[in-house]
Amino acid sequence: MQIDEPPDSKSSFKTLFSETTAHGCKNVISPTRSVFTRLVWLLCVLGMTCGLSANLYSLFKNYHTYPFQTVVKIEPRTKLDFPAITLCDLSYVDTTKINNSKGIFNFFLKNSFLKNLDLNESDKTYRAAQKTTVDKLFNESVTHVSEMFGLCLWKNQVIGCDNFWKPIFTDLGRCFAFNHNASDKLSVDSTGTKGALSFIASINQKGYLVSDNTAAGLKLNIHDQYQLPDVSNNGIITSPGSSTLIGLRKESYKFLPAPFKAYGDSYCVANDDPALLSKMKYSSVYNRETCIRECLGEITVNNCSCKSVTEPESLPLPYCTLEELVHCYRPTLGLYYSNNHFKVCDCPRVCVFNKYKTRISMGMFPSTNAMKELVKNNIIAGKEVGRTNFLDITIFYEDLLLEEVRHVPEYSTLSILGTVGGQMGLFLGASVITLAEFFEMFLWSVWLSVGKIHQRLQGVGPSNSNTLNVKSIKS
Repeated sequence: MQIDEPPDSKSSFKTLFSETTAHGCKNVISPTRSVFTRLVWLLCVLGMTCGLSANLYSLFKNYHTYPFQTVVKIEPRTKLDFPAITLCDLSYVDTTKINNSKGIFNFFLKNSFLKNLDLNESDKTYRAAQKTTVDKLFNESVTHVSEMFGLCLWKNQVIGCDNFWKPIFTDLGRCFAFNHNASDKLSVDSTGTKGALSFIASINQKGYLVSDNTAAGLKLNIHDQYQLPDVSNNGIITSPGSSTLIGLRKESYKFLPAPFKAYGDSYCVANDDPALLSKMKYSSVYNRETCIRECLGEITVNNCSCKSVTEPESLPLPYCTLEELVHCYRPTLGLYYSNNHFKVCDCPRVCVFNKYKTRISMGMFPSTNAMKELVKNNIIAGKEVGRTNFLDITIFYEDLLLEEVRHVPEYSTLSILGTVGGQMGLFLGASVITLAEFFEMFLWSVWLSVGKIHQRLQGVGPSNSNTLNVKSIKS
């Protein structure tokens, strides 16, 4: 007897192609349409397929640039962490506390913007100042918390200034830090002066140096606890005789790590990446500003063969003399800071960090009647210095809102599926089911091709490709 195979491959493929849900395909092979009409439909289907392919290629190419969107969200909070405050006197040291005050004053004056002044550099006090080391200078001119701060208030309550302000060395000299401990941060749950830090501070203009900075007052830097205070380059200057109100707004930034380019052409690194700590020499917590300062500090001390008070005491190098500080340490550090730190220091940017917006208003301090009471209570030394040496500062949150700036991927799994599905539907009226149908056609074609190859290997002629002869078997 004779057993027939399924219909031939040509008719089977036509059947599958005519039943596909992709619009226009069945019109290409429809026997009821003219050859010209089928040709037009073929051109339409091919054109739409090319258009779909071009759009999908563009989508694929754009996806691999890893685009993202910036989303800004304002979130009300019941309380916010208070930032760290670093406060520095604009004078590097107080010369009234130094034995060689004349020599120190003349040395800094000679190396200021008034360097062309005719000063006797052969004077023994001047030569002694040149050889004075920075550690000795600060040991002689040390300023205590009780000398700088006359009154401190936290949330409208009087507090001991010694308990909250701690000395710290920066490039501006000996400064004081408030709320710098990241493991024990202060927080506020109210706005305005009810949740504020307020203090009356003093300077001593009689002991001021004349250097490149000719202003008198205090410079403060508001920063996160994990950030190194960059008071020399950033900060707010407050002048004596003024009351300064500084309103804060907190901004939180959360960027995407590689492969997303969070900073133009560069990437950020996840804050919990263990490789970050290996870039720090002295600190146990990674911070980019600290990393750069440690890196440039190491280059500077190696070039100058001496260290400043900002370097660790354990560093086995002598402290710089004032001559070395002014003519080697500061110029070298400034040169690398301004031009080359991104080339010589491997200090990547982190993805998550906080910033603080400030709004400043000022008024005269103190008022006439307040002056009397402040002098009476020994908060201000006297009327004659009340407006030349004393100032009042209040730092507070304007509102308990957290502004979060976040990067989110432009493409997610759902958005990609939606885009691809929309493009397929627009150009061909196709869907995932259509892909399954074309996959069925592909499998059918492969099965037929394998069958033909198998028949050729068995030596079966073309005339017998659709039938199979079976001999009768006698029972």
